[in-house]
Amino acid sequence: MPITHIFFDLHGTMVNAKILGACSSRERARWLDEHYGGGLGAWLKADMQVIADWDAYHADLNFSGDDGMRDYYEAGYRIVRALFRGAGVSEPSREEIHRLALDLPGMASLACDALYAEVKPTLSRLAAEGYTLGVTTHSLANQAHAVLVGGGVRECFGGPLIGADTAEQFDKDVTYYALVVRLAKTLPASCLIVDDSPSAIQAAHSVGLKTIYIHRVGSPQPVTVPDADAALTDFTALMDRVRRL
Repeated sequence: MPITHIFFDLHGTMVNAKILGACSSRERARWLDEHYGGGLGAWLKADMQVIADWDAYHADLNFSGDDGMRDYYEAGYRIVRALFRGAGVSEPSREEIHRLALDLPGMASLACDALYAEVKPTLSRLAAEGYTLGVTTHSLANQAHAVLVGGGVRECFGGPLIGADTAEQFDKDVTYYALVVRLAKTLPASCLIVDDSPSAIQAAHSVGLKTIYIHRVGSPQPVTVPDADAALTDFTALMDRVRRL
């Protein structure tokens, strides 16, 4: 059965997380200063402190548990609240902090081109050949949209952008990929998953989707995954591999 839909992970697969992190930190600080004052430098300093203390904000949370999404949103709330405290700016209401936790990741990514160099031309060729492209990510769907806009490839994606909030779960497991197939409105064998996570590749394979494992140079993940239909170090040969699946 020919592939009609291709779903891409973001961080580590299409997106250089270091570049996105640095850019989104600047954009987030700029936006917060424009809307709440306090000075750009204060927000940047607060952001750096939040990153340094990142594990502490997540220590008692479990995104994979029965209340995984509640913990996911709680993490966002804690981080935004810490930004206000670190910048020395009066906190808005709890409801506003929750809203910012949902909206800031997207707003902070809109101006960031963090795609790996070979990704954009590959996506353009895939879209031109008629493949329906989508996203499967642990991030929020609005950040997925923003990252594609920032990278100048949003028009290549006519398929669903599936974030943790779309799936209402963090883990990319068999339940997640069954939802991906339903949202794509096609059959598992017509879907291809491109991801840098071995567990995601294994779960997608279990549901009957085709898979390409991305292992970029320097990745701490295993070089190969037994369940992957192909393994690549980047997107350079992706078009050829898709045609051969």
